[in-house]
Amino acid sequence: MNCLICNKKIDGESWLSFMNETEKLDCCSYICSNKISDKYPKYWDTVINIEKFNKDPIPIAYIKRKNTFNFEHDMEKIINMNADEYNNYVLNVNDYEKFMNEYNEYKSFKEEVNYYDESDDDSSVNSDY
Repeated sequence: MNCLICNKKIDGESWLSFMNETEKLDCCSYICSNKISDKYPKYWDTVINIEKFNKDPIPIAYIKRKNTFNFEHDMEKIINMNADEYNNYVLNVNDYEKFMNEYNEYKSFKEEVNYYDESDDDSSVNSDY
């Protein structure tokens, strides 16, 4: 079998294998696998050797937002927005609210975990055993 991207002969197991409509396609390396989505944008849904990619640690990709969102405090500006501007504004507000809700849930969870961790430490010090 040959690599789908560089056409290099693959001896043994391929880095990545996936199905395309009727045939199995293989990729030889991480570098080549980064180029698959150019030809096959939805390849990940058909990966055959997915178990190779379910191992820890999995790198976290941080994505910077290109556009920042500013809340409009001037009602006159909001009233004078055209339909597209207003719809985008509302979507941004909703995204922000969703993000803040998730962040607050996460923060509460972390505080709760820290509380229990500290409680466990205190009880072990004062134990009668």
